[in-house]
Amino acid sequence: MARPTARGPKFVRYFGPVLEALRALGYSGTPAEVRERVAKDLNLSDAELTETSSSGQTRFDNRVNWARFYLVKEGLIDGSERGVWRLTERGRNKTLDQAAALEISKRQHANIRIAESSSEIAINETNASKLESEEEIEAPAEEISTRHREPLARLLKNMSAKGFEHFSALVLRKAGFTEVNVTGRANDGGIDGNGYLRINPMMTLRVLFQCKKYSNSVVPKDDIMKFQAAVLRERAEKGLFLTTSIFTKGARAEALGGACEIELIDIQRLIELIETFKLGLNEQRAFIIDETFFGEFLKD
Repeated sequence: MARPTARGPKFVRYFGPVLEALRALGYSGTPAEVRERVAKDLNLSDAELTETSSSGQTRFDNRVNWARFYLVKEGLIDGSERGVWRLTERGRNKTLDQAAALEISKRQHANIRIAESSSEIAINETNASKLESEEEIEAPAEEISTRHREPLARLLKNMSAKGFEHFSALVLRKAGFTEVNVTGRANDGGIDGNGYLRINPMMTLRVLFQCKKYSNSVVPKDDIMKFQAAVLRERAEKGLFLTTSIFTKGARAEALGGACEIELIDIQRLIELIETFKLGLNEQRAFIIDETFFGEFLKD
């Protein structure tokens, strides 16, 4: 797939690629699957995938999520289901070049009227002007239900190394691991602990895990190779690498095709697990007015 042209706001460039990614995935996919497919289709570099904003969020994730937000408003992606992006009937048959994507951006931005004091994503007059330029809005990741993610990411990054190890152990226990043990040994190739995971009534895997707490850095291929060597030396069935950062393309490729397969949990996936298990999160219910729904009655 050809890269989107440079014209228009940066997140608009991903409108077409997001639709194409969902079509390739069979009309639906998780946010992580969509991002991975878009990155692959556009052959994005490590620099493009790991560039972060001042808040610590990757700009690529931000742009793809903003693309999804506008495509939902346009009726091309179903916004009713959380955690899965799914094309609507219109979306299945729609292709977008940059000109068409820009038209959607302008049309839907004109329809969005969100008060700063509400719980929705705020697009104020200052940000409105940025939509017509090459500048980019710094915004919450996906929608109103994800406004907690940026402060949550900061909390994870501010944990002590030992604190992150123990927090990771808690996440593993919530995911069904048993006999989770944080070792924190020195000169062990990065092994921070171990545990057991029953995958069916007849089989249990011994899993070694490593916890890498970074503020802004990325996890390189070499770190994965060292951990793989440690997993093989200890003769464990599986390795699990958790981080408060993100993995380079080389690290991801090594985790899948190296000496042994390593499961990768980056900051985005870690936050999704925290949401699934509701760790340290208090869920609140709120009603948001659908102005499009009421609009047809205002016209009568």
